[in-house]
Amino acid sequence: MLASSNPHKIWVFGEASKVAYGICVNVHDAVNKHTELLLSRGHLPSQNKTILELELVAATLTVDTYVKIRDSLPLIPAQVRFFTDPQVTWHRIQADANKFAAFVMNRVRRIQASSSPAQWYFIPGKVIPADLVSRGTLICHLIASDLWSHGPSLEDISGVEQQTALLSCEPPLVHSINRRHHRTATRGH
Repeated sequence: MLASSNPHKIWVFGEASKVAYGICVNVHDAVNKHTELLLSRGHLPSQNKTILELELVAATLTVDTYVKIRDSLPLIPAQVRFFTDPQVTWHRIQADANKFAAFVMNRVRRIQASSSPAQWYFIPGKVIPADLVSRGTLICHLIASDLWSHGPSLEDISGVEQQTALLSCEPPLVHSINRRHHRTATRGH
């Protein structure tokens, strides 16, 4: 698919659970409107991390993976988008990294150093192919999964754009969640 001279879009999805966290990179041929899985990565999580921390680690992995493959792509993508499931992670990426405690601040800085917040979109977990990585899925189910092989439908991607635009209008709860997490973490020391 990348061999054609058609404009391509790269879509990178990140997701996490207590079982695993992972990413999927999909290539979308904008002319033929066809999407295929390029690669996926999965990792076992640290047991002492919360789901929100793991989601931020998954978001960091999405950017790190794209940076590693970017120079090996035969063509410059017409567009690169990153997708995350939790709204909290999306809001953190949109915010000033310096407002957060060290764990969140360091990861948001890494994400913002390699991508623009405008490249990030919120996507519901049910249409994110990386959810299959994070939940642990049998290979026979992956092979049979259209979501795994071809990513979300174009209708789902269009809906994501609209949903993300609406999120931009909502006041984020990120700072209060972050302060609460910071207080809890510092009490344990």
